[in-house]
Amino acid sequence: MENSIVNIESVVNNSFGTGFVIDSDNKGVYILTCQHVLDDVQKPVVENVLAKVIARGNFIDMAVLYVSKLYLEPIPLQIDICDSLKVDVIGFSHFNKSLNQKKHIKATLYRESIELHATDDDLFYTARKIKADESFNFDRGNSGSPVICKDSGKVIAMISNKEGDSIGYAIDIVNLKDVWQDMPNYLLQKENRIIEQVSGIREDIEPKKKSLFFKYFLLSISIVGIFFGIYIVIDKVFPLNIVTELVNTPTPILKPLSKFQQAIKLENEAIKALIDRDYQKALETFKEANNIYPQFDVAYDIYDILRKNIKTVKTKKDKVRVLRKIIDKIKSSKHIDKHLLQKLKYQLLIIEKEKN
Repeated sequence: MENSIVNIESVVNNSFGTGFVIDSDNKGVYILTCQHVLDDVQKPVVENVLAKVIARGNFIDMAVLYVSKLYLEPIPLQIDICDSLKVDVIGFSHFNKSLNQKKHIKATLYRESIELHATDDDLFYTARKIKADESFNFDRGNSGSPVICKDSGKVIAMISNKEGDSIGYAIDIVNLKDVWQDMPNYLLQKENRIIEQVSGIREDIEPKKKSLFFKYFLLSISIVGIFFGIYIVIDKVFPLNIVTELVNTPTPILKPLSKFQQAIKLENEAIKALIDRDYQKALETFKEANNIYPQFDVAYDIYDILRKNIKTVKTKKDKVRVLRKIIDKIKSSKHIDKHLLQKLKYQLLIIEKEKN
């Protein structure tokens, strides 16, 4: 994997950055990096080969390069949520005046996404804060470094910029589809789709899985039908009260929700309570969500707003003030149902139009 993370250098100056291989063909590789890295290097070179820019974000800090005659294995991408907040970052930084080094950084990703909005229109993209673990830090040149989920070994985000040495910002990999218009569909796939690569040719084998599934499904139905027919014949001769047995069959035990899923469910229930103007219930439910899964910063922030204002949220002015604060917090969460958010905004409009 580390061989597929490359140093992007400049022909015209000393600027540099990081990139990583996301796809390949029989002539070369496709590399993802940051748009601002290309702005700095001006003429990008990878492994002494001049790179061609094939896609760049006018607003989103992403760009795709094509480097011919370079053969490296692509690093798989992941748009599903990484269960662990602990991630690996691999990127280039200065070693001395004449050398750059490839450095491994252990870090912790913030769960909640941040929406970065354009100042002149409604465009936005999502990024997340990332904190370097103790004894690690982010350096100049790390822009374009992949953020790798430890559980799957796949890239879930890319380092864009940093605050000081320990805090950085990582762009969610799902934004790639908005930058690279000709991106192959197989690059960003959910986990339930399987992509097979043989001799450089990719084949989506999900249809094969489906055909096998239906084949065995129909076979199972046939077998069940035969046995059911035998039961009916026996029941005619020797009544067996089959219906009673079926009714009394114990219900299978469902797998309990994870703490993460419980917290999401509670957050959405709390939003419903806000829509119903039951602020006390919303306060208690957000608190419960935060206790179950403390990594949800939004749950704690909204609980804190309600806690500080629960005694005064009675007048129209106070309700409007508090709901506006809460809606601003909800906008930064990717887990809360967006339909509920729209309903809450509508509820705010109703309150604003009400008489004091």
